[in-house]
Amino acid sequence: MSNSQLFKNETERADCMKKILNDQLKIKLENEKVIQIKDLKRILKTHNRRLREDANV
Repeated sequence: MSNSQLFKNETERADCMKKILNDQLKIKLENEKVIQIKDLKRILKTHNRRLREDANV
């Protein structure tokens, strides 16, 4: 079965493709947020360790 047989018309096909692309974009943005949060946690951990080291000196 070809793509043209799966959809009633081109508008329906375009709407489906738009939804797929939007879903992919949401996933990509969510993954980017997770990466940024991990980076910030790593930076904060390093900063806190340095503060503790400075306080002990």
